[in-house]
Amino acid sequence: MGTRGRDGDGGLLAGLVPAGVVARELVADLRRDGDDSGLSAEEAAVVAAAVPRRRHQFAAGRRLAREALVDLGRAPVPILPGPRGAPTWPVGIVGSVTHCDGYVAAALGEASRWRALGIDAEPATSLPPNVLERIASATERTWLGERSTARPEVAWDRLLFCVKEAVFKAWFPVHGTSPGFRGAEVRLDDGDGFVAIVTDRSRASGDQVEVAGRWVQGRGLLVCAAWS
Repeated sequence: MGTRGRDGDGGLLAGLVPAGVVARELVADLRRDGDDSGLSAEEAAVVAAAVPRRRHQFAAGRRLAREALVDLGRAPVPILPGPRGAPTWPVGIVGSVTHCDGYVAAALGEASRWRALGIDAEPATSLPPNVLERIASATERTWLGERSTARPEVAWDRLLFCVKEAVFKAWFPVHGTSPGFRGAEVRLDDGDGFVAIVTDRSRASGDQVEVAGRWVQGRGLLVCAAWS
C-alpha cells in the first residue's frame, strides 16, 4: 500500500520510479546542514539573491541530479532553470527535481524511453483551509472523503496536491502548457498507483492524455513520481 516505508530498498523515491530511472534523494535539515558549495558559476548566479534555505535546496537538488547524470553515463554539467523554472537537461535526458523541508530528490532517465518525468514531495499534513476546493473536482472530493474515512492515517488531500504537482512536471516539458489543477483528474488504484487524465487545453479538440505514477507516505512525507 502507499503508506508503507521503503527504507530497505534505497529510500522513498527509489521504489516509485520505473526500472531504468535513476533516483537520488537526501533526507537532511538543510537549514542547519546545507550549503551551496558545488554550484557552477552559472548556477550560483541563479540563486545569488535567494535566502540561504533556497540556495541550499537548489544546490542539493543540482548535486543529486549530477550524481544521477553520472550514473546514466553522462557528464555532470551545470543544470540551469528553463521555462517556468523547470531544469534544463542535456540532450537525451529527461528528469525532475523536488524539495521540501528536510527532503530533496532528483530522478533522471533516458529520453529514448520516457517523454518526461515528474516528482514531487510534500509534508504529510492536511492542506490549508480552502485549498482543496480549488484543486479538486467533485469526483475527486468524493473519493477523498471515502478514503479519509477508511484510512485516516493518510493525508489524502495533500496527496492529491502532490500527485498533481508531479503530473504537471511530467506534462510541461512535453506540451509547454499548464493544464491547471482542474485540468487533471486523478484516479487511484487500490495500491500505490495512480493515473491522471489530463486535458490538453492547448488543442481545440481538448485531447485527453494519461499520465501514470506511484506514491508513498513515510517519514512524515508524501512523495510522488509520474511519467509519460
